[in-house]
Amino acid sequence: MFYQTKKHIMLCIIQYNYDIFFNHIKSI
Repeated sequence: MFYQTKKHIMLCIIQYNYDIFFNHIKSI
């Protein structure tokens, strides 16, 4: 249970960072 939650949080962080990175490239 805890492992699944930790994995989910990691995926959310990666997704969040990817969105910022993508928007940054798009704005250039």
